[in-house]
Amino acid sequence: MACTELPDCQDTRYPVAQVSFFSATDSSALSVDFDSVFLVGNDIPLYEDTVQTQLRLRLDPLTDQATYIFYADSTVHTLELTYESRIAIENPDCGPIQYFFGLEPVTSSFDSVALISPIADLKVDANVEVYR
Repeated sequence: MACTELPDCQDTRYPVAQVSFFSATDSSALSVDFDSVFLVGNDIPLYEDTVQTQLRLRLDPLTDQATYIFYADSTVHTLELTYESRIAIENPDCGPIQYFFGLEPVTSSFDSVALISPIADLKVDANVEVYR
């Protein structure tokens, strides 16, 4: 590589779980009016006063699990995810990359939850589908 060329360090892996919401009655995409969404252990909400069909929920690189609390439509729901993370050097010109995999919903108070993709990557449409 010439000194003036920049390495291709574009990486779509990102420390978020993409969670999509659907109606439990007819499986259609569901717009949810969230009052707030919190990651347990954080005082600052991830989302506030927003209507969404999908949320990107931050994963903590220092732990292997995250519990989220959803306040919406006068109800409170929880979702706990477990995962693994690793640091790898795939291209020495780009430096280390932390990636998240093995994503798994373990507990939830929603009607049902389905794992779609266990890898945290912005290329996937969703990691988890939530039905409510």
